[in-house]
Amino acid sequence: MTLDVLLVYLPYTGGFMPNLGLACVRSAMAQVGYSSQIINFDYSFSHVVNEVSDPHLRHKLYNLENWVGEDKLQGLLPDINDSVESWVQHIYSVPSNALGFSVNCFNHAATAEVIRRLRLLGDDRPILMGGANCYFPESVEGISYLADAVVLGEADETIPEMMPWFMNGCHGDPPPGVLVSHSKGEQTWKIRNPPEDLDRLPLPDYGDEIWPEGWGYPDFPIEMSRSCILSCAFCDVHSRNGSFRMRSPKRLIEEILSLKQRYPSLRLHFNDSLVNGKLPYLRETCERIEAEQIDVPLVGQAIIRRDQKFEDFQAMRRAGFHTLIYGLESGSYTVLQIMNKKSGGNLSQISQCLQMTHDAGIKVVINLIVGFPGETREDLLEAADFLCENAQYIDVVASLSTMVLLPGSPVSRFPEKFGVEPTTRFGPDWQTLDGTNNYDERQLRWSILYDRLISAGVEMGTVVKRMEKPAPSPPKPRSLWQKLAGKLNPV
Repeated sequence: MTLDVLLVYLPYTGGFMPNLGLACVRSAMAQVGYSSQIINFDYSFSHVVNEVSDPHLRHKLYNLENWVGEDKLQGLLPDINDSVESWVQHIYSVPSNALGFSVNCFNHAATAEVIRRLRLLGDDRPILMGGANCYFPESVEGISYLADAVVLGEADETIPEMMPWFMNGCHGDPPPGVLVSHSKGEQTWKIRNPPEDLDRLPLPDYGDEIWPEGWGYPDFPIEMSRSCILSCAFCDVHSRNGSFRMRSPKRLIEEILSLKQRYPSLRLHFNDSLVNGKLPYLRETCERIEAEQIDVPLVGQAIIRRDQKFEDFQAMRRAGFHTLIYGLESGSYTVLQIMNKKSGGNLSQISQCLQMTHDAGIKVVINLIVGFPGETREDLLEAADFLCENAQYIDVVASLSTMVLLPGSPVSRFPEKFGVEPTTRFGPDWQTLDGTNNYDERQLRWSILYDRLISAGVEMGTVVKRMEKPAPSPPKPRSLWQKLAGKLNPV
């Protein structure tokens, strides 16, 4: 049977979990009678990378920065060319009337490479793009010419309206929420506001997606809300997703029960930027889950709030929350103020929130950013001191990353306001106007903070451990990668 659209997700984000965004797209297409299938090459490729025995090659592939941008990808191609070719051949072999690619900043260049190779094979199927890197016209400028249409922003309401237009040749002006690139480089688009009522959207359709025990993370994705109540300077969520919106507890529990029926050993990870955006809503959700005796382990991201009480954390634990992932980002009060990350209050209040979470029996996981513009070495050492002093309340550092300027974030939109050299902001090599914060300096600061945290006994998550450079050793034979090439077919 020929599909209407083959939906493709390319590496590399580490095969973390099934793609919630593509599952929502699949549901939206089915609403108006179009069939689709999801192929997640990120999943299969992550298993290949995990089996690479050469630690230097494995570290090179794990490092997400090596995947960002055409120049960086060219440096990887000698090592992954067989993989790329296998993705191309697999896509080429699946009968469909059109192709859809989910694009983010990490697979942006790989997606462009695959599309170019498909065209060289004579594959002339129309191409649709969407995803995290397709929220702003400027963020898809370097790749949109390879697509017949790009869905801008949240696709749930755009897809049903644009599919007949897309499948019938893209004649006339694009519907709201769609961008089209023309032969001379001009672009036409119309902005669509994101869906206001999340309860009206169909439940995500994962198709034949396997239970994620074989993925890089054992939990299944779900969302409670979209956007964020904050507007942090490093983050693009608020500019991408607009106003903060939540699903009703009733609709959320309906999806949980549906997934529980399909996957009896269900574990859930909320994909939201934060589960505690509205505390009354969170309290009601926890009460309903407890009242209905729904036994599902839960993980969610959260912001540190000085107005959240110990009783709230106890209620969350009773509802099944065993882990909260805090976007702490820094332990320096000065840096937090520059970041516009003020919900946690002062460092004493932040420490109290970490302690209450821990004392309620919830695992405390944190994300950290090194090298935010305006951060000094002294600020970094202050952050290290705070984190080490609170090590007893921190179970894992899930992410320790150097600062990346995300398109749409305040830092990227107003670089000079934050002391960033504007001409450098579109890549990992950005630097400040005074030259004190550059790529090499950020790598050094990363190592300083990493070593301090390790010395304090703080556990590092898998992603952070993968970023630690292996000890120098002689290069392995290139034939190693050739042997692994036969394992690249997606599951």
